[in-house]
Amino acid sequence: MLEVHNVRKPTIAAIVVQMVTSEIAEGSLKTAQEVFATLKCIVAWINLFPGSSALGYLVSAFLGVDIVQRTLAQRAARGPKKIFGRSLATLINQTMQSNIQLATALDFWRKQYDFIEDEGIDIPESDIHGPNLGSLTFQQSVIDTPPVNTRAGAYIYLNALIHDRPLFEDQREMNYFGARYKGDVTTLVIELILASFDVLANAMYRSEPSETMTLLRSFLVNKLPSFLLSYAPMLFEPMTVEYCISQAFSRIDPAAFPSFSQMFDSVGRNGMLSEARVEFLLACALHQLIPEQSIETLLGEDPMQNLPAGGRYIKDQLMEQCRSNPARIEELARELENMEGNAGEIASALVEIMQSLCVSKDTMTLKMVCDGLSRRPATLDVLLLFTSIHELLNPLCETLDSWQMHEDQGEHLPVYDEFGSVLLFVTLVQYRFDLRRYELSASPSESFTVQYTAEAATAKALEDISEKESKLLGAWIRGLFNENEGINDELMATSSPSDFYMIVATLLDQSLKACQAGFIAMSTVKDGLEYLLEPFLLPSLVAGLKWFAHKLWETTEQSPSLDYIMPALTTLLKPRSISTDSSALHSALLTIVAKSLEESLIYAQKRHPQRADIKPLLGVLSRHGQKQRHKAAAFSELETWSNSPGGGLQAALKNTVQSLILWDGVASAHMSPPRYTHRQLTLTMQTLGAKIVLDTLVDEMMTHVTSDGTLTNGAALDVVAVMILAPQAHFLDYAGNTSAQKSQLSLGDALHGEIDSILELSKKDHSRATMIVRLYRRIEALVGAQLREADNAAVMDDPMAGVVTNRPEALPAEDIDDVLGQANEQAAVMDFMAGASSDFMNLT
Repeated sequence: MLEVHNVRKPTIAAIVVQMVTSEIAEGSLKTAQEVFATLKCIVAWINLFPGSSALGYLVSAFLGVDIVQRTLAQRAARGPKKIFGRSLATLINQTMQSNIQLATALDFWRKQYDFIEDEGIDIPESDIHGPNLGSLTFQQSVIDTPPVNTRAGAYIYLNALIHDRPLFEDQREMNYFGARYKGDVTTLVIELILASFDVLANAMYRSEPSETMTLLRSFLVNKLPSFLLSYAPMLFEPMTVEYCISQAFSRIDPAAFPSFSQMFDSVGRNGMLSEARVEFLLACALHQLIPEQSIETLLGEDPMQNLPAGGRYIKDQLMEQCRSNPARIEELARELENMEGNAGEIASALVEIMQSLCVSKDTMTLKMVCDGLSRRPATLDVLLLFTSIHELLNPLCETLDSWQMHEDQGEHLPVYDEFGSVLLFVTLVQYRFDLRRYELSASPSESFTVQYTAEAATAKALEDISEKESKLLGAWIRGLFNENEGINDELMATSSPSDFYMIVATLLDQSLKACQAGFIAMSTVKDGLEYLLEPFLLPSLVAGLKWFAHKLWETTEQSPSLDYIMPALTTLLKPRSISTDSSALHSALLTIVAKSLEESLIYAQKRHPQRADIKPLLGVLSRHGQKQRHKAAAFSELETWSNSPGGGLQAALKNTVQSLILWDGVASAHMSPPRYTHRQLTLTMQTLGAKIVLDTLVDEMMTHVTSDGTLTNGAALDVVAVMILAPQAHFLDYAGNTSAQKSQLSLGDALHGEIDSILELSKKDHSRATMIVRLYRRIEALVGAQLREADNAAVMDDPMAGVVTNRPEALPAEDIDDVLGQANEQAAVMDFMAGASSDFMNLT
């Protein structure tokens, strides 16, 4: 798997290694003296940089030259061969960590030349002979075509990053764009601006939900200008940011982004997008990317808007404002939704405030932040444009896991109130972005948050609960349904909030069973459940309502339990009265459970069509709709793709790839972007498997390849490469999502499998094998090989690195002959190494 690290420019040392490799491959070595001199230099370099893949390729090229093979076969070469063999063993062991194919090829040469006994190298015997060497040889024979950076490629990549769950990580994207555009910052900025408008236009044409449109506009206005700040110092007259914007504006779809004067003639939602250009330009001016007076020139008309009155926000100033006035936190949460260019500083301030509050255990203020964000689920999308799931949730989950009840606690109601608010926020984020357990905690088996997510909605049988849980359950049942007791501080003092949250489902289950058995009247049950609508207990209904959803699936036509379930559920979904504070949180809570409850109620309605109390609840839930942002496709999308003529999902994917390649050829003519969502690729891969999807993508690429392997349209290679490497949540892929755990093979895994068997494929279909190698190289050039070499460059940049040569550990000598033998051998090594630099300088 390829990992993303900091991309660097090649160092002088790396360039020299590459030049020497080319010289050797072209036959520059003519004499045995030159062979030995080169051998000495290689040993010296390996001792300094033992993990360099570049040196591995140099050695492979060196050992494959005919004159080298003849020279090393001579008896006089035995000494140098032994010394070189030790360094080669070190290189193989180090290279195995990053490039197993190269390591096995080197090990083949090592055994072929009998450099040294097998010491400390663990490569399976089945992997060290002909096929891997032949594969490497075939790959080296493939000549690359010049890379083409297409508009479609940038469009696909950005669509994958921000369309559903935001996956934009600044450093990773800078690495990617740097590798893609190779220092051409002007083109990079133009294409990035253009792709941002293309993605927004595509969302409008696809009639995406309003929350998706808001997220994409926020990316354009709030994220993109701040991201471009990193590139602004690299642009010089006349190629300024203003020039880049003018070039991008000249190519965007005018039908999607009409001018202000044309807006009144627009039909549909593209009237709203007429403001997108103005908002983007104002944000660029706010960040001082362009002069404010340039806005009218770039628009071609009066912008009719001004810069925000408060100017550009600074994170530290916002944090200080919140410290002196906590009410400012609520204001900032509201301002996250503004299209003014300040959301990045607001998001950074709020996340840092939450982190510091977790450290200081200021749970009262932490509750304010969590409540402010929970009331506005759409703001979570904006937050993730500027922070990661780990940075956002990890401190909160650790706080919940370590939450303690103190005996000297004055009141326990605030403890439940604060705990519930934090848990509701975490649960809301977990639901909205479809997070896995490992994303909530580094130690899932020990985390309350993970346990709550997995188990809290399941009721336990009485015989399965512990004595502590039994006492707690009885106390809360009496508190809820015994008018002489009620919910008081004494009850809450008997258990921690986490203990209570884990018994809510069992509490509801036992309460309704008691009601059905005649021990509790339904009116008493309904009155007791209203306690759970109080702000300090309301978050517990996440698990409670999920339990109701499970219970509804168990009902039958003759089941009497529905007569008890529906009145209780109505009490919780349509409360007779609810406080203002509770109402907003109740709405946020329903976004988490609406989908599962709606599905189970529809099922119950089919089983019991005569019931009149189901439809009103469906009406309540419909207002909270689909609030998840993840890769799952809507049913209408799935139906459309599955019914595509000529092959269902596979045919639909082919049509999409064809339209993207075609669009790139005419995109300069203002043609609107083809309808695209990365969900289609993900769904097809989940349904058909990564191998079939990869074959489909390669098939479409091959339609642009002649019989002799000539690529006629470079856009095809770029489009397919970007579709493979684009980030996807919950996949370990080329894009560097290394925190994810795989539930199935990714396209990257499938491509690696093709490369592993490339020699066999080349014998059957040479043209296809050639294109797969080019595809693999294209992806590695963007997010793979350069990044591994950056690690080696980090070693080469350190003048003190490798001062200690990598020699085998000296074994204890048993007698004087061993001591003398080691001394003589060491002297021979030092003598051999002494001439390396001077001999190398004599090479031509």
